[in-house]
Amino acid sequence: MKKLISDILTAAVILLAIGGTLAVYGLFTIGVAGVTLYAVGVGLIIVIGAISGVAHELEEIGKNEEEGL
Repeated sequence: MKKLISDILTAAVILLAIGGTLAVYGLFTIGVAGVTLYAVGVGLIIVIGAISGVAHELEEIGKNEEEGL
């Protein structure tokens, strides 16, 4: 699970870099595509952060149930 999250975050950072570059240096149409890629990268980071947070909480709940808390 951690490897998958790491891979997705790496892809999101690449999208941010490409999107940011296209948005700043591109022509109008390329700039729009760059902003879209940038937004997708930001969205991926937010979603993966939420998923990893929920996964961590579920892990804690499982540990607490095993310990009888």
